[in-house]
Amino acid sequence: AILTFLRSHQRKIAQEVQYRLELENQVRLRTSELSERNADLVKLTDQLRMASVTDSLTGLKNRRYLDGFINPEIARVDRLVRDRIDRDQNDSIPDIFPGLFFMMIDLDGFKLINDAHGHAAGDRALIQVCEILTHCCRSSDTVVRWGGDEFLIVGQGSNRSSVEKLAERIRVELAATQYRLGEALIGRLSASIGVSNYPFVCSDSESLPWERVVAIA
Repeated sequence: AILTFLRSHQRKIAQEVQYRLELENQVRLRTSELSERNADLVKLTDQLRMASVTDSLTGLKNRRYLDGFINPEIARVDRLVRDRIDRDQNDSIPDIFPGLFFMMIDLDGFKLINDAHGHAAGDRALIQVCEILTHCCRSSDTVVRWGGDEFLIVGQGSNRSSVEKLAERIRVELAATQYRLGEALIGRLSASIGVSNYPFVCSDSESLPWERVVAIA
């Protein structure tokens, strides 16, 4: 009777151990599945976020991206302004210091390409314009498709001369390029470029908000 009891108890313990191992294995499998699903969800979320701030045609950033990107940059420049004013408060004219520049590029003649050869040809031209802008700009600059045939470049400018040289380089490159429009068609474009700096008044970063500075550009 004792032997039968002990064997029954051992079988019960063995069954409980087996059951616990099966549960632990199921938990590990479910945890792994959830981790994979979470990773896929995070990846999809990142892809959706990137798609929401990226222009689908050119791959450049869009205006929605600028709304999120620009505020920390403006705050950084504002701090620089306040710090410089505090250091130079005994001077009648504070030193000029690095800030941001906004460069607006408006393509001339783009509507003619669309009207003469169709929107597909215009899209091909815009993609090549994107390549030129990316090539001319520094990696630290942000190139935004502002809308239609307008582009905005935001960057840190140490002096006015360097920004003017960048604008001239872009102007020359855009005008010199023969744009491949498909079916052996070649188009030409030029650009009107406007530049404005933030802060608009070097001693007062609150004189104009960045939106007004872009409008001036």
